[in-house]
Amino acid sequence: MTVGKSECSPHDRKSNPVVLAVEGSSRFCSVAIGTVSGNKLSGEFHLLAEVTADLNRTHAERLLPMVEQTLALAGIGEREVTHLAAAVGPGSFTGLRIALAVWKGLAFAWNLPLIGVSTLEAIALQCPARDGIIAPMLDAKMGEIFGSACKISETSGDLEALIPEQAVKPGAFAAKLRELDRTVYALGDGLWRYETIFREQAPRIVCLPAPFGIPRASMVALAAAKRLKSHPDELPDPSRINPVYLRVSQAEAAKIHQGDTAHDRSC
Repeated sequence: MTVGKSECSPHDRKSNPVVLAVEGSSRFCSVAIGTVSGNKLSGEFHLLAEVTADLNRTHAERLLPMVEQTLALAGIGEREVTHLAAAVGPGSFTGLRIALAVWKGLAFAWNLPLIGVSTLEAIALQCPARDGIIAPMLDAKMGEIFGSACKISETSGDLEALIPEQAVKPGAFAAKLRELDRTVYALGDGLWRYETIFREQAPRIVCLPAPFGIPRASMVALAAAKRLKSHPDELPDPSRINPVYLRVSQAEAAKIHQGDTAHDRSC
């Protein structure tokens, strides 16, 4: 388990929103808390604390203790939290479902708004480059990746989508990136799983080191903070925020296949 802590003045905590975020799309689950100010990408988010652990499918047992540890590291109480944010996917079906369920429980227990954030968006925000195109990728198993592409707006500093989020074969996604004909900063475990394909088929790609592509709750909090500044009144009902899987699970696919097979036999 890794922990991180940054300093923020008591004035900042009282005058600005405080966001408690979770990222559970992979085995590296994390919880972070931060405060926000301003309306530009640079300097608007102040991380107070972040806890990351390799849970390997033990999210349910460890999440609430991680919340308590994060709050303790930040030196604030749960009553000072003003907003919750959770990664909604794509990613691990089990991890996303558990993390979002816990955060929905906190939203109702603490009577706080809940902001859903794309895992790919959170990864894209970790890119250190501010020019060119950013392409976050996650290993989707079964020979596919979850991927998207975006750029940073010169006027607002927000991410602008160029290729929508999708489950796709690596070769097909490499072709989409090649068609953009610009430098592409790629990151995420989907990139490294199929690095050879992307280097060969997308020659303008820049492969960022693996640490940049690990989903982090601090970036979920940052994405939520940016949304609060640009759309302060657009806070959905927590019950309406659901995981975004981009495709059915292997178990659901097996059931569908069994149903189709049974139907064919009955015809």
